[in-house]
Amino acid sequence: MDTNLIFPKNAKKMLLFLEDPEFLNKVNVLDTLAKQRIKKNIYLNLNHASAEDRSLFIPFSMNDVQTILCKQLVGTHLLIAGNPAFIGEIKEIAYLAGFSENEIQSVVLGPKEETVFCVKCYSSNLKQQAEEIHCRHCKTTLQISNHFSKRLNAYLGYIKVG
Repeated sequence: MDTNLIFPKNAKKMLLFLEDPEFLNKVNVLDTLAKQRIKKNIYLNLNHASAEDRSLFIPFSMNDVQTILCKQLVGTHLLIAGNPAFIGEIKEIAYLAGFSENEIQSVVLGPKEETVFCVKCYSSNLKQQAEEIHCRHCKTTLQISNHFSKRLNAYLGYIKVG
């Protein structure tokens, strides 16, 4: 788990979207926010919130995220901790709500599944350690580039020539 978090000096408020409340026990986020006098709201995914958690956190569902984010003022930053799908879904909503890449930090909890986008058939494939893979849809041999597309959330796989 990469926890090299940087809290910008211009941050007025931090919204934490957590998939698992244990994240706060592993990372010293709350003390850092308190020292820098950054206001915080901590949201916990309803799917993982126990009765005890509901008294400590603000429970939310994915349907609530857009409403929460659209009400925020300039200077609000996000910290999202969870699995890649959880992070991706909240990031997508955040971008639509007007947040920039600089205002969003994320911490992947658990294994991260990276994907490769096939430029021939436009499908996604699981990334492997090899420099090339065979597309599971069109069977084309793809060379995995080091270019990561934020829009596709995948590395680009170019058709191997020769």
